[in-house]
Amino acid sequence: MIFLKLGLVHLVPIHWGPWKAAELFLKVLKTNAIFNQVTGLKILLYGLAKTCKGHATDVANLLGLLGEDPVTIDVDRIAEKVLDITTMVSLLLSGEHQINFSVEEDLLYSYHESLEYHPNALTFQAFFKNGSALSETYYSVGG
Repeated sequence: MIFLKLGLVHLVPIHWGPWKAAELFLKVLKTNAIFNQVTGLKILLYGLAKTCKGHATDVANLLGLLGEDPVTIDVDRIAEKVLDITTMVSLLLSGEHQINFSVEEDLLYSYHESLEYHPNALTFQAFFKNGSALSETYYSVGG
């Protein structure tokens, strides 16, 4: 098994799913020409919430939304990047578009709720300048 050191935690390859989900969500926003209209974002973790912090699912989501690459990222800067998001209460989506983002209010752990298709799921909700929103749900089914 391969382990990547992410600051003070370790992320095993199976947990790259949430990172990839963030990348896919950014692609949806860009493909639909709504990326620059995003004003806010929420991440809802189901099932994954139970092991999230221990397996760095939350960190993987944030880094994916920043547009970081899980293979080439400078692991010595991960803690700094997460701290920047937390203290600045903002997120630079894909390294291009600044939005307000509070780790405490916008990264939500749903410990007692599971989605029907699979318990390990996460939903990204984007909010736009015109008041509309878009939600996309991704599932981490393992192996």
